Amino acid sequence: IKNTDVIRFDISIISKEDRKVFSQRVYEKKRAQAEQSRNNLQIYLHDNDIVEKPRPSGLIIQTIIEGYGAKATSGDLVKIHYTAELIDGTPYQSTRVNNEPVTLTLSGLPQGYPRGLDEALHQMREGEIAKIIIPSHLAFGQQEIQNLPPFANFVYEVEMLKVEKNNK
Repeated sequence: IKNTDVIRFDISIISKEDRKVFSQRVYEKKRAQAEQSRNNLQIYLHDNDIVEKPRPSGLIIQTIIEGYGAKATSGDLVKIHYTAELIDGTPYQSTRVNNEPVTLTLSGLPQGYPRGLDEALHQMREGEIAKIIIPSHLAFGQQEIQNLPPFANFVYEVEMLKVEKNNK
């Protein structure tokens, strides 16, 4: 397109609907997506024989290897390796691809990390490896982020490499 080109838009009304009806339709769609997400999570837990009780928030942490060092607390810097995927196995992110761990500040994870990950890291010790199942309400909820569907549930495998205590 050149700045001398003319662009023409033809707009027409396809349908008209009352705001209340539209809002109700959107609400019902979101409610159905949330219900499907919960069902998918229950199926995943059943199919993978996961019997750990969820934390009060709904987060599930399966310890694979016990940690030996300090427990991470708010404000600490933690160095971790992780692999994240949707519960259907679709890859999301991984530090293992380039073998470059990431350093994060607890209670202040940057955008793009689910808040459930922050909660899980608070429960881990240096040297620990855990499988973390993050339900959609502790991930990104109804938002569509980075081509992920709304109400996405996640599975993270996290290795806590180092905990650097915040001495403030």
